Amino acid sequence: MGKKNRHIPGGVKKGGLHSALSATLAEQQKRQKQLENEKRQLEMEKARRRNLNGAGGSTKAKHNSHEDQDKKRKLSEKEDGASEDVDERNRSIKRRKRTGVMPYCAGEKVLLIGEGNFSFAHSLLLLRKVTPTLLVATAFDTLEVAQEKYPDLMDHVRPLKDAGATVLFGVDATKLEKCREVKEGKGLWDIVVFNFPHVGLGITDQDRNVRANQTLLLNFYRSVAPFLRTGPSSAPRTEKSKGKGKKRADTPSDDEEEEEHESDADQDDADLTKTPLAPLLTSGPKPAGRLLLSLRTNSPYSLWHLPQLATKGPLLAPSILPRPLPPVPQPTYRIIRSWEFDPLDYPGYEHRRTIGFKEGVSEGGNEDLKFSARERGVRKFGGKVGRTEVKEKAGGMRTWELELVIPEEED
Repeated sequence: MGKKNRHIPGGVKKGGLHSALSATLAEQQKRQKQLENEKRQLEMEKARRRNLNGAGGSTKAKHNSHEDQDKKRKLSEKEDGASEDVDERNRSIKRRKRTGVMPYCAGEKVLLIGEGNFSFAHSLLLLRKVTPTLLVATAFDTLEVAQEKYPDLMDHVRPLKDAGATVLFGVDATKLEKCREVKEGKGLWDIVVFNFPHVGLGITDQDRNVRANQTLLLNFYRSVAPFLRTGPSSAPRTEKSKGKGKKRADTPSDDEEEEEHESDADQDDADLTKTPLAPLLTSGPKPAGRLLLSLRTNSPYSLWHLPQLATKGPLLAPSILPRPLPPVPQPTYRIIRSWEFDPLDYPGYEHRRTIGFKEGVSEGGNEDLKFSARERGVRKFGGKVGRTEVKEKAGGMRTWELELVIPEEED
């Protein structure tokens, strides 16, 4: 009998099983190699990306470093430029011709009205432009109030008193007749100064604010008139026509009144030197007393019409002053000249606002003088008021020299 065929489960012969196992093992090995290759490639890709990120970070760091260096260089250049501007400004101050814009002269009796911290009076003392014993500096506030408002008050008051000047508190510019020291010099004051007058009431409505300050000026003009020295006029004269007398060059007609300020602004220092400034150096009687008033020339201060209230006081007062009108007639003044007021002409002078000096609000030096409340707000909020961008610009300042017109001269 022949041998029976031995069957393998699954119907696979013995030789076929070995071949199948070999093929499966080979497939597994191949698959394993593919996985290892993929893993190796993945790691290589990660390493490449890390290298790229590292190189990029270094480049960025270098870029930032360059930017920092550029910023430092630009800041240094800016500081150097600012320093050069300061140096140039200092040089220009030294070169400035002071003759003709310094209206003070030793030997004259000088009354200062409305001093705040008395730094202006102290400056005149340092400049030696006044005789200390003939200088009377006054403030509207009492001593206690002034000390509270102005921390540097006594730094200026002490030197003034030590030099022999008179310092007074509680003096109302509109009621000078109530001050004994002022009354003692009635008719003898050579110069009366009122720098940057302001009622200081914090009136936010512009129309009411303007009216209040116009009232202050009119009342001051009326109050100070009897105390000014009487004498020959300091106003320049020009011949109107040969053989027909002379006419004052500074007396404007009604049509010229509006152009008065602009023409004054165009005068240069050379023209100003033609006006007598040192009456003590000339023989004969002393000239008439003068008023010196300084004010900013931009709005709202320009709306006060300071020079017009002086030259046309009797005409304008009835429409401005409250009723009943004062029994004393409103005086008339003439403009001798006017010029740009520069705080740098007065070393040590630091203007203070009527409300006083407040840390964190007020600014040092004369910044509070150069900028109005609105302009200070513009600077504080980066040049913007609400949604409107405003260009920062300091307003100009001007001094007017006035002289009382005697009633006989008006006829």
